Amino acid sequence: MMTRRRPPNPKSTLPATINGTQCAISSLSPNHTNFLLSLQLPRTRRDSAAACTLDFPRLLDSPLLIMAVRGIVLALVLAMAVLHHAHGAVHKVRDSAGWTTIGSPDYKQWAVTKTFQLGDVIHFEYNPQFHNVMRMTHAMYRACNATSPSATYTTGNDSITITTRGHHYFICGFTGHCQSGQKVDINVLPTTTTAAGTPSSSPMAAPTLPSAQSPGPSPNTAASSMASIALAKVLLLALAILGFA
Repeated sequence: MMTRRRPPNPKSTLPATINGTQCAISSLSPNHTNFLLSLQLPRTRRDSAAACTLDFPRLLDSPLLIMAVRGIVLALVLAMAVLHHAHGAVHKVRDSAGWTTIGSPDYKQWAVTKTFQLGDVIHFEYNPQFHNVMRMTHAMYRACNATSPSATYTTGNDSITITTRGHHYFICGFTGHCQSGQKVDINVLPTTTTAAGTPSSSPMAAPTLPSAQSPGPSPNTAASSMASIALAKVLLLALAILGFA
């Protein structure tokens, strides 16, 4: 007499290993709270194979599973923190007016109204037939000397990412344009604490850009500062998450 084989469970099965034995996990209930572990043994040993029921809620209480979930959450928090610091604000130079000599532009006044941070993007929009963007040293910036720029941009739609603190000097290299005011000093200040303490040393001074005589920190120092800030935020978020877990 042939025994009619029971149709397989329509729900999918998942491979698993328990104590070195290959198993298949299949759902026994619609809400997936209980699972059947079928031991996948060689044909000669199937007569001694047994099935066991796994209590899914108890599995969720497993310390290893809790640690794994916490690890995933921390990884997601870290990824969000990295993305947050990787994408800074975009500052279009002189906003809607753009990079031009028309209208007696005052780029110094525009710059002091902005707060520039590491990772921010400085966007120059202009007509490349009449303007360009040159990155200069402080001395060349003050003298409007366009003979030896450290970088030149000519697309008319240039985006420059700021990666170091301190001053970043830009001028238009077309004859007479820098002298007409087409130059801008992008100053990325130190941390908030240091920046807040600077005015206290000279309370009567009007808001001006700090002196450019002292060079800004090296790229490695700036990168370390960004990493420290990101790590501090990640640790605070992680502690908050673990406290509610």
